Amino acid sequence: MRSNRVLALPIAMLFLLFLFAIVLIFSLVISSAFRALGFSPFVTITIFFLALLGSTVNIPLYSKETKQPVRSVPDNPLMNFLYPDRRGNREKMYEIVETTVSINLGGAVIPILVSVYLVSAHPDLWIQFIVGILVVSSISYRFSKIIPNVGISLPLFIPPIIAALIAIILPGPDTILAFVSGVTGVLIGADVMNLTKIDKLQSKMMSIGGAGTFDGIFLTGIVSVLIAAI
Repeated sequence: MRSNRVLALPIAMLFLLFLFAIVLIFSLVISSAFRALGFSPFVTITIFFLALLGSTVNIPLYSKETKQPVRSVPDNPLMNFLYPDRRGNREKMYEIVETTVSINLGGAVIPILVSVYLVSAHPDLWIQFIVGILVVSSISYRFSKIIPNVGISLPLFIPPIIAALIAIILPGPDTILAFVSGVTGVLIGADVMNLTKIDKLQSKMMSIGGAGTFDGIFLTGIVSVLIAAI
């Protein structure tokens, strides 16, 4: 028993050291990305923690009646053999529920406020911002996928690469164009444009910038800035 405790101690210390290293590297990456946008370390830390804490806060916008399946009776191979007439038949029952559409504080409101600040600080780049947002939102919508009872899924690597490429091609500060195009484009393409498919979500709540896209929005903003800054 004592030998097991002695063995567990260094393993626990290695795990804590590894965890600390990951947190440190992630903090340095975030700091580098926001420094490239012109933010001070204090503002960067404030934005990061507000986004992290705000990710648990969903602000209701409106409610909509949606049709959701409550029971499905699948085909039975034996019954299909005995009663061929019922082969392929499925009985589906639906119920009408109210789905609340919300906006996530950390995954949507704060990124939007940061983007609005950057856009207002560079009003001469409005054409580049519009082009970048249109391209990223179109591609995000094309690759987004609604997963019932979970949320909206989006490949993490596609939006930041597209946003960075657009920022490099278009004239203007690469990092700012990459952040605004990436963050706003993902919000519009993955979340807002999928509001018309809310029935497929089969959930009583849909959060813009919330489950499924929070990490995508956050990472898109950081990764696209870092790629554009290289």
